[in-house]
Amino acid sequence: MKSLKQIFVLFMALSMLAQSAVKTSILVYFYTNQTTIAAEKCENRAIQGSKCNGKCQLGKWMKQAEESSASKSPAAPDLSKLKEITLFAEALPQFFAVFSEVSFVRSSLPLYTERRIAAPAFDIFHPPG
Repeated sequence: MKSLKQIFVLFMALSMLAQSAVKTSILVYFYTNQTTIAAEKCENRAIQGSKCNGKCQLGKWMKQAEESSASKSPAAPDLSKLKEITLFAEALPQFFAVFSEVSFVRSSLPLYTERRIAAPAFDIFHPPG
């Protein structure tokens, strides 16, 4: 059972990593094959003096990756249209009754009146250095 849990955790971690590495893999592919992309797939290859070098294809691929990731992820719900739900509520007279009992118990306890600050015990406390 433990190995199944580990496999599931590893799968989820790898899937999140792969999702975030899509653009990086596109960039790596583009820069490793830039000369081939510029010669064969570039839209501006026929224009003399063009400095595109295949970046038009890179822009298309990045836009496709952005659109596909946006279409896969669900849109965030509009929270302004949701109604508030009260899960816990207590009547105020009961609330104040609890505090009056606590204050009664607290007033019957002795107060700490000694205002002395204790020095640190250097037997246990060793400052760094």
